[in-house]
Amino acid sequence: MTLASVYTRKAIDQCTPQTTSQVETELRQQIQVLQTVQKTHKLRDPRNSIQKLKNQTQQLAAVVDIWWSWVDSCLESSGCDADVRLWVKQQLLPALYWQQQEKRTKNPDLRRDYQIACQQAFSSLNRHPVTAYLAHQSFQSWLHWASWMVSKFQRCSSSVEGRNGYLSQVYHNRRGLSAGATESHDDHP
Repeated sequence: MTLASVYTRKAIDQCTPQTTSQVETELRQQIQVLQTVQKTHKLRDPRNSIQKLKNQTQQLAAVVDIWWSWVDSCLESSGCDADVRLWVKQQLLPALYWQQQEKRTKNPDLRRDYQIACQQAFSSLNRHPVTAYLAHQSFQSWLHWASWMVSKFQRCSSSVEGRNGYLSQVYHNRRGLSAGATESHDDHP
């Protein structure tokens, strides 16, 4: 189980954007799991990566509220109606975000989760009344803007899970763990 999959499942279940405090809480819980696995299996951490992650949790999580603040500012300055602003935030951005994540990931388990989230988000977007009443040109304009905004969002877990992240290194190097040892951390919530 990865941090991204935890966030994905919660986001799919809750159908609401996460706040900085929610992401920070999730990160702290996952760090506890990492520390437990490290201690239980006597994993070396010569770079003190887990402690570095722990020290950066607040800054990593803050990206979420900063991005949403930027979205709000852009939408307010656009002069669009309140119902269109809500539609963009609650329907269009989530659909395009999940679509982007589905395209980017190479992890088959995450891809499956992202496909589910993407299908649910696009289904909700297509059923929404604002989608039906927007003129084609206006819809295309919002689609272009939202795609651009989504491309600027950086998942806060990428420094942990990304190509050079700690979990990626542990996964690829296996750090001398047996198959049973690597599966044991999947059982933690």
